[in-house]
Amino acid sequence: MIGFSVTLDPVEFLFVFLLGLIAYFVKINWISKTFSRQSFYQFTICFFYFLSLVKVVFFPITYFYTKNPELTSKLFYQFSPFKTILNSIEHDLWIQVIGNILLLCPIPVLYVVLKRKILRFHRIFLIGLFLSVSIEIIQLGINYITGYPNKVMDIDDVVLNVIGILLGWIISRVYLCWHLS
Repeated sequence: MIGFSVTLDPVEFLFVFLLGLIAYFVKINWISKTFSRQSFYQFTICFFYFLSLVKVVFFPITYFYTKNPELTSKLFYQFSPFKTILNSIEHDLWIQVIGNILLLCPIPVLYVVLKRKILRFHRIFLIGLFLSVSIEIIQLGINYITGYPNKVMDIDDVVLNVIGILLGWIISRVYLCWHLS
């Protein structure tokens, strides 16, 4: 099978990151005329996290010009709760479980750092659920478009991502209480 793979290798990542920083700098310095070092640092951290999230969640994307008849759409998704988690633990692949927990963990922490306030539990739960389900739906869409199971849509990823965002919420509450006292 002949095809290609789209990656976001370190050089491309750095290029996109620097391009984003330059665009933001131009916007706040010359267009808005509201430059502050603190807002630039905050943007830098948030943009780096967002770009890292996109790289981890969606890349690489592989596409083949000819379809492999052995690849069925059942390889594109996994809807059995805890199947991937238990399989990862059974085969000592803790990094998979921990990575999915940590994936969205920074979001509530970054929100608190930027806004100096905390979201309510139910709101952060819904945001985490929405973000995680959106990521999985986009991964499934990429799989159907390319005809190749690049990243499997997995119900366990949603569970672990929501646990991670709730862990981030707890960390942000502790940070805010500590920072205000």
